Amino acid sequence: MGVFLRFLVLIAFLFVLVGKRVKISLVIFLSTLLLGFLFLIPPPVFLKALFQGVTGFLTVKILLAIYFVLILGRALEETGFSARLLSSMEGVIPDKRVSLVIPALVFGLFPVPAGAMLSAPMAEKIGNDMSISAEHKFFFNYWFRHVWEFSWPLYAGVILGSGILDIPIGRFSLKMIPLVGFTLLVGFVMLFTILRGDYSMNMKRSGGRFLSFLFALWPVYLIVFLVLIVRLHFLLSLLITVFAVFLTSRVGPRRALRVLRDALEFRTFLLIISVMVFKRVLENSGAVEELPAAFLSYNIPPILPVLVVPFIVGLLTGITNAGVGVTFPVFLTFLKGDFGLVAVAYTAIMSGVFLSPVHLCLVVTREYFGADPGKIYRLIIPPVILILLFSVLLNLFY
Repeated sequence: MGVFLRFLVLIAFLFVLVGKRVKISLVIFLSTLLLGFLFLIPPPVFLKALFQGVTGFLTVKILLAIYFVLILGRALEETGFSARLLSSMEGVIPDKRVSLVIPALVFGLFPVPAGAMLSAPMAEKIGNDMSISAEHKFFFNYWFRHVWEFSWPLYAGVILGSGILDIPIGRFSLKMIPLVGFTLLVGFVMLFTILRGDYSMNMKRSGGRFLSFLFALWPVYLIVFLVLIVRLHFLLSLLITVFAVFLTSRVGPRRALRVLRDALEFRTFLLIISVMVFKRVLENSGAVEELPAAFLSYNIPPILPVLVVPFIVGLLTGITNAGVGVTFPVFLTFLKGDFGLVAVAYTAIMSGVFLSPVHLCLVVTREYFGADPGKIYRLIIPPVILILLFSVLLNLFY
């Protein structure tokens, strides 16, 4: 069985399991077992790869990073960050259309499962005041919630991608910023094109509120400063920020311990471990070298498989870090020497995730807003095509 056919079998297997709503961590683990069978990995080698995938230094480092991110999210919730942000927004934003997407943009900086639900109640309230449709409330909340996922160093996909490629996370984030900018541009063009009319707001009390709004975002500034300017290690930057949040909010030991406990989201950790095991087994299978070689032997331009396969995996799983964990190791030979292809692959994953029927944000917020599935896909598909085309164009300049 050729390498292409073996991967088609693997992708079909993923599709069937996801379609049956099997938990994604179990899907990846079972796919790992199938991978070992398809590529005839000897049992001792397979078991060693499993052990290395669970206990490896990279796995531990990524798990710690994800845990610290979850701690920060819980700490901000515990200390009333969300409530202060909402209060400070009143009278600051001059246009209701911008006000509609600001909560999604702010809460999008804090990656949590089904995170679009954090801003959905605010989008619902503002959208009702604007008398816009459920589909428009859904789309703008959904789209702007995810723009930072291309580059923001708190996202597991960015952490995992930089780890797999052995690129410092600050460098990875900076190189992906053009995709954030273009995704924002597309979103705002649609916002002002679709929602036409007078949506101006009363700005009489904007001065003090604006300062409060800016000050409420200080944890975000601190992380950016430590990671991108001071160039501290990402884990240390997160630890300092969590400590600063606890200190400034006077969080005592008992509350701090509760935050640490609540941040132990074992399903997320299990997903990361499953991805890292898959990565290790895939490396040991020889497919990492075999698949690119097969593409090259057929004179297929690398950009085509790097575009198509990650898109399919993102569509099947609905999870960016799962897409990164599955596809980046497969195309490691291509991606290591060409960051333009990294941008294409990551965008392809994100595009699949945006459209995935198993994407948690899509599922829960579509239900929350009561939006029609056909209508929301007519809104999502055009901008997804645009960001894919932009990533291909961006590839020419890296």
